Amino acid sequence: MHLSQLYTSSHVTTKNLDEYLRLYSAVVSNLRVQTDLEKNVYVCQVDVPCVPTVSSRASTESEAVAKLLVEVQAVLATSSWPDAWHSLASSAGPAMKLEPTKVEQTKARQSTIGVTSTQRFVQALRGAGRVGECYFAETARRLASAGFEEFDDRILDENPSQVLEEFSTELSQWRHGETQHWSLRLDPNVYVRLKLSAKEFGKSASELALMCMAHTLAKSQDRTAANDMPFHERRVDRHEHA
Repeated sequence: MHLSQLYTSSHVTTKNLDEYLRLYSAVVSNLRVQTDLEKNVYVCQVDVPCVPTVSSRASTESEAVAKLLVEVQAVLATSSWPDAWHSLASSAGPAMKLEPTKVEQTKARQSTIGVTSTQRFVQALRGAGRVGECYFAETARRLASAGFEEFDDRILDENPSQVLEEFSTELSQWRHGETQHWSLRLDPNVYVRLKLSAKEFGKSASELALMCMAHTLAKSQDRTAANDMPFHERRVDRHEHA
């Protein structure tokens, strides 16, 4: 569930949604992960003022972090905040500009990853935007997030090395050409999980993010090619694979 959906589903109003998001970002930015060698599990913990330490345990580092993020959301979604929470939220940064009557359009504070890719990859990302979607940053964020969520799900059921190789191969077709450096903005929970997964598999956060974007882009191009195929060819193709 998206942060704004979780928060607005209980008691919050537009006025304090920004404060909640700033508090959440401040808390999760200080999470820590340890390995319990005896039990072969990862333990993820974070300190929240005025409450016991929030923790989670899982067989992989990324899964432990994902569970912790959900726990933090549950802890903070309370109608009674201690003064320490308000103070921490205030120190996290200035309030964001919100639409007072359109909570669904509010965006959480985002974290940035610096990436370097070929210019033709950037152009491909621009072309992947939906009709009416002119913001490159939003398109890149959406593709990276979707690709990472698929990657994170698949490594639980499939061979992680094979999944990683598949994503890496899809990025390899975009490695040649003039390059440019740009900033990828991600929601805080995706940002933290992606960085930890990158560390787990010996990749930089920027490379894993590019791999995730390339994977989602490849799937999008496959769907477009299938839709553009003449109807009689699609019928033959389905017959041949029946």
